[in-house]
Amino acid sequence: MPAMAEPFPKLIIKSFVEGCSEDDQKMLPYCECTINELQKRMTTNEFTDLIELPEDEMMDNEGFNDSIMACVDEIPQ
Repeated sequence: MPAMAEPFPKLIIKSFVEGCSEDDQKMLPYCECTINELQKRMTTNEFTDLIELPEDEMMDNEGFNDSIMACVDEIPQ
């Protein structure tokens, strides 16, 4: 796992959180947690390459899955 060299650009973070939450305020903690975990696991370039993949291929990425799993408790019931 690469060390977090620097955070993702603010625009990338904002776009991810908005797309993830889809205007559902209850999802914000999960989406913010997920982007924070992604920043720990990959570089900005790795992330931007990843999000250009089809969804099934994106879901096969270990760093992406680990980030989701780290934040699953933040999903509202």
